[in-house]
This record gives sequence, structure tokens and C-alpha cells, in this order.
Amino acid sequence: MNERGGVLTVVLLLLALLLLLGLPLLGLADALRKASVEEQVKTQAFYLAQAGLEHGQMAAVRRLRELASQGDWAPLSLVGNAPFLEVSPQQPLTTGTYKASVWLEHVEGEEFAVLVQSRGVPSLADHMSQNSSVRFPVIVKPGSETVLDMVLFGGGGFRLVGSSIIDGHVVSNAVVPGSIQISGTSRITGNLILGAGANPDQVVVLPGWRTLETTVGGMVGNLAQSRHYPPIKMPPIPSLPARAALFVGWNPSPPHFIDADGYYPEIIVKSELRVQVGSGERHLRVGRLEISGSGKLSIEGTGKLVFYVEDEVTVANSGAFNSEGLPEQAFIYYYGGRDLALTGSGVFKGTIQAEKAKVRVAGSGKMYGHIITGGETVDLSGSGEAVVSLIYAPNATVQVAGSASVEGAIVSEYCSLTGSGRVKYDARVIEIYKQVVDESSAVVIVEPGVWSPR
Repeated sequence: MNERGGVLTVVLLLLALLLLLGLPLLGLADALRKASVEEQVKTQAFYLAQAGLEHGQMAAVRRLRELASQGDWAPLSLVGNAPFLEVSPQQPLTTGTYKASVWLEHVEGEEFAVLVQSRGVPSLADHMSQNSSVRFPVIVKPGSETVLDMVLFGGGGFRLVGSSIIDGHVVSNAVVPGSIQISGTSRITGNLILGAGANPDQVVVLPGWRTLETTVGGMVGNLAQSRHYPPIKMPPIPSLPARAALFVGWNPSPPHFIDADGYYPEIIVKSELRVQVGSGERHLRVGRLEISGSGKLSIEGTGKLVFYVEDEVTVANSGAFNSEGLPEQAFIYYYGGRDLALTGSGVFKGTIQAEKAKVRVAGSGKMYGHIITGGETVDLSGSGEAVVSLIYAPNATVQVAGSASVEGAIVSEYCSLTGSGRVKYDARVIEIYKQVVDESSAVVIVEPGVWSPR
């Protein structure tokens, strides 16, 4: 019995010893588990803060450029102790949330700095939030310095298919692989300048049998910083004396005349309408403007004709708009949302400025003048021709298809040139750009930021 009692005592002592040793180990394991979870939560918070930084930077640059497009903007008005912008997720996040605040600091002269501070808050433990900040310089210059030193600007990239030719320099902010596609025998005679830091071998996609050296006649390089063109500005619609709707037909016999300013609910031209402008300006406000059939609208005098069209513009069939005048004599401001269509075999001489509409030039017609639009699509197709033209559509995809051609310059978000089309540079568009695009806006140039965790 004494031996058995001794063994039991030893066993109990060993169990007690193991328990004493195991409890700290269990505590250590639990502490390590908690530390691992805490580290995961902190990492989650860090990435949320980083997302806030990126959102804040993009929103700040976008907001500054919007303000810079306003001619009377004073950047010093944003400088102060309070943030000029705050952003948070647009949609709920499963891992938590963030809030980024943005300040503008004045350095000297045209030099400013943007400070973005972001707080990432994980969904499971808001007391473990993480803060990050970034500061980057911006330069605000009065007046635009962007120039038309190229035949094509495709902000996000472009595509050349078939035997299309770009005769001149091409500039793009493209940095994403595959943003530029060139196939068939298409080529560029001038330089190709890509976005800052872009790798040409990744951004430009070519057929296996072609190289950049055989496709681009000039040099291949990079921008120092992204290039941005100002948005278009529409003039206010004037209040003019009311007139009756005008149908220009064959009975009574043409020509028909307009010799005074006025507002017409619609003007439909099927025969001949002559607008007398003298040596000054004639202003016509119209709900709907249509020139179709064999209709012809001409200008009498050395002055200028300005249309303000609210709902619809159509030039179709063999209709002609200012076919015997000079392009600089005619201007159409179009405020409607319907497609602005120039189709058929007619002739259009003048400038079209559309606030938001798609612009379509099709058939075998000829466009002498300029297309300016804030819309998302410009379509030039068929065998049409645009001569000495500025196509200024910084938000749009511009499509040049078939045997259509442009002589001047194109500013677009993306450009697709297919078929046997040709885009040829004409330096005269520089002066045209200064005349028809508002250059009073400031320019915001963004430079690389410096990140710091806090």
C-alpha cells in the first residue's frame, strides 16, 4: 500500500508540474493568436487608409482641374485650415471604411501643394484605425499652355486598323498595356509620345511581323507629365425677338431671305435660304434646324452667322450649309441631346460646337470647318472629308472610318482610325484652337507625390 501511495503521489506531482508548465504555454499561444489577429486588423486598416489616399488624390486633382476650367477661379481661395475636399467610399466595403481629407497649401507664386490625410477604420475594431498621408506639388498657371503640336491626341489611347495613316506627331497619356493597337499596314509618319513612365513595348500592340521602328517614322518617347485639354464652354442662349416657324420650300419660289435676328421654333430648308449678315453678325435662335433634299442655306455679306440650336440639327441628302462662303463665317452652337448628323453628299462650311451630343458626319459629304463637342462620340465615316478641321472632343471616342480623312488635328479621349482613312496635320489649327477654345482657364500640372505613414 505504501508503494502504491508513493506512485500516486509522484503522478499527482507530475500532473501538477505539467499543469504549471502548460498554463503559461496556453497563455502564450492565446497571446500570439491575439497578436496575429490584431496585426491582420491593422494591415486591413492600413490598406483602407491607402485606398483613401488614392481616392483623395484622384478626387483632389479632378476637383482642381474643374475649378481651373473656370476663368475667374482664384486658387488662393482654397488655402486655409479647413480641408477643401473630403471623400469616403461610394459603396460600402466589407472590410471597413475610410475618410480622406484634402488641403491646399500655397508655396510661392504658381506653386502649391496638396496634402491628403486618410484614416482607415476596420469593421471589426475601429480603435485599431490607421492613418496615412501624402503631399504632392501642383502648379497652377494662368492661361492654358496646352498646344496643338500634334495631329492626334488620344488621352487614353488609340487604334489604327487596315491601311490608315497618321501624317504627323501623335501624343497620348496612355500607360496601360495594350492601350494603343496598330495593325495591318497602318503607320505613323511622325513621333509617338506616350504617357509619363509608359513602356512602349507594353503599351503599343503590333502584329508579330512589325516593330515600332518600322511603324513609327519619328522617335518614340514619353511625356514629362500628363497632358490635359480644357473642357468646352457654351455661351448662354440669347433672348431674341420671336418669329414664326420657317419652312423654305418651292412655293413661293426661292430664294427666301432672313435679314434680322430672331427666334424660330424651327427652320426647315428644302430649297434656298439666304441669310443676310452685312458686315456684322446675325444671331438666330432655333428649336430645330434641318437642311435636306436639295436645300441650301447661304450667307450674304462679309459678316458672320451664328446659330443657337436647342433641340436638333440635321444636314442630309444633298443639303448645303454655307457651301459658297468661308468656314469662319458660320457658327452653330448646339445644346440638344440628339445626335448631330451631317449625312449624304452635301457640303458644310462652318464650326459646330455641341454641348453634349454625338456628332456624325457620314456619306460622301464634305466638312470644311471644325467640330467641337463635349459629347462622348464623333463619327466620321464613309468617303467624307474634313478639310483644315479641328476635331476637338476631349471626352469622346473619335471614329474615322472608311476612306474618310481629316486635315488638321484631333483631340480625343480615344481615337479609332480604320480602313484607308488618313489624318494629316495642318499647323493652321493652332490659331483656330486659340480662337474657338477658351484658353482663359488655369492649368493644373501634377507632379509625383511623397507618401508617409502616420
